[in-house]
Amino acid sequence: MFAFAYGAMISYLMIIRDTIPLLLGVAPEDTFVRNVLLAGLTLVVIVPLSMKRDMADLAFTSFLSVVGDFLVVIVVAVYSPTRRSVEEHGGFMNIVAESTFRPRTVFVGVGVLSFAFVCQHSAFIVAKSLDRPTHRRWGKVTGYALALAGLVSLVCGVTGYVGFMEDTEGDVLNTFLQFDDDDRTSYLAVQWARGILGFTMFVTYPLEIFVARHVCMTLLFEGKRAHDGDDHTVLGRPDRRRNLTLALYVMSLVPAILLQDVGSILAVTGSLSGSSVAYFLPGILHLAVYGEDFCSKIDSAIGNNNRTEGGPKPLWYYLFGFPLWCRIAATGAANVASYRRKNATAAKTPAATPLINNSRLLSPKERLVIQKAARLHHLRDE
Repeated sequence: MFAFAYGAMISYLMIIRDTIPLLLGVAPEDTFVRNVLLAGLTLVVIVPLSMKRDMADLAFTSFLSVVGDFLVVIVVAVYSPTRRSVEEHGGFMNIVAESTFRPRTVFVGVGVLSFAFVCQHSAFIVAKSLDRPTHRRWGKVTGYALALAGLVSLVCGVTGYVGFMEDTEGDVLNTFLQFDDDDRTSYLAVQWARGILGFTMFVTYPLEIFVARHVCMTLLFEGKRAHDGDDHTVLGRPDRRRNLTLALYVMSLVPAILLQDVGSILAVTGSLSGSSVAYFLPGILHLAVYGEDFCSKIDSAIGNNNRTEGGPKPLWYYLFGFPLWCRIAATGAANVASYRRKNATAAKTPAATPLINNSRLLSPKERLVIQKAARLHHLRDE
């Protein structure tokens, strides 16, 4: 989670460096001025937004970011020279037919796509920020979000690549520098899209630093509340929140200044942390949660409970890595059993129930209303 969020933070700062200075008339080769603008603008805009404690506070800016992304994709789709490129290559079907499969770039592509679609690292924090975080509402949110993201990515990727082919850069708007300034409509549209993209990076960066900060808080200040996924509880102390936010900002700013290719950051981050979060961890967690059932099925398949007694096992048991899977399942089953015992013990201990005027017990609904009111009052004090 931390590695993916950290890589995203670096890439967002690099995109800001590639977009905003150009809008202000800074030459692409003037690296010093671009870096100064990056540090100054992000310190003024991003750091205050990142100091927020609850991700729900960024709901409006996140909405603006989504709208901005749609506008950028529209500009890429409309003004990309796809028609000219298709005519030069003899038609779209010829482009598809002449496309060459390159094994050495497969994992780079998988990494970039993983970076674009992985959202599991912030799923728990986002789910906790919903007004009514039910399974049904969360399923709708994720389903609609992934469907729209897939459609937008497909449109942007196809039109951007077909328009520029092998000259397409990781930041597709940089490729539009090939436009002649005499084509004022295209030039102004691309510059407008560049400004919108820079704005979306300003308001998207805090979402990633929320995740990285939550992970750091969990690791550095370990405790029960730190593992509940409730960011406003984990970050209750303003000094810790402030110090961690500033430290993470500096840690992402330095690489963003030193590195140049945002595509390589996307590929590395997506290939390593993104692929792990998207393709490996979900299966491992499912195996751990249902470890008892899995171990029972394996015991039945190999017979005589040889899995635990160390007797002879069939060849397929080793070929398909079942020693590792069984170890994960057994560890998960033990942890689940321990968690259930702890909850059963806690349930037997009666909790004190507050009174109203020393005469009537509060109902569960009334206690919930009082807790929410106390939380809102505490947030206002922050």
